[in-house]
Amino acid sequence: MTRLRISAHVLFTSLLALLVASCSDSTSPGDGSGVLPGVGSRYTTTVTVEDGSGGILSSQNQSATVEHAPGYRGKENVAKYVPDGGGQDMYLAFEDDGKVSIEFLLTLAGQSDLIWVPITATPGSPTDEEVYRQTQVLGGGVSLVTTARVTAESAGTESVTVKGEDFEAKRTTGKIIATFEYVGAGSSTDISYDFDVAWIEELKMFGRYDLQIEGGPQLTRQVLIDYELK
Repeated sequence: MTRLRISAHVLFTSLLALLVASCSDSTSPGDGSGVLPGVGSRYTTTVTVEDGSGGILSSQNQSATVEHAPGYRGKENVAKYVPDGGGQDMYLAFEDDGKVSIEFLLTLAGQSDLIWVPITATPGSPTDEEVYRQTQVLGGGVSLVTTARVTAESAGTESVTVKGEDFEAKRTTGKIIATFEYVGAGSSTDISYDFDVAWIEELKMFGRYDLQIEGGPQLTRQVLIDYELK
């Protein structure tokens, strides 16, 4: 499983794999009972990269097993997804307001930081949040201010079929916007990514996740195909 990366040179393939969850079977206080996916739950998604005409450039299945990580990076209810065969773990935080945040590895202007990014929204409660800001003094009266902002809103529902069963998924659409502003030089650059999430509340999982650089020729799509709840 891989963390999301935002950079001036975008490497956004096979991202957000297995952003899925089930109901927790743990009963210990403070462990996210009833909120987090159950420890030992396993999920498999198909991750495809499509060109502008819908042609498949690559496709692979990815599987991971869930662990709990209470208190990880300041969040109370955190699920850790450990990929088969090694690789980077992924973390999802289940927020008190019902939204879900993902840990991003943000790489901007040569600097890397881990940040939490909210990627689901509830009806009537859109997200518009600055999730990252850094200032770097370049000299000559010029500073580079790098920010990342997330906007997201509910987009109704859609039907998602997993293992032959139909689920009503809550759909969220939004943008991740990285901005490089050269203060004192009068120039700035934006890089935006569009995302489209179908969240299945009954299973506490993503049934589908689409991600594309705005105006870019490639779409990364991840679809849940199998799960085992614990």
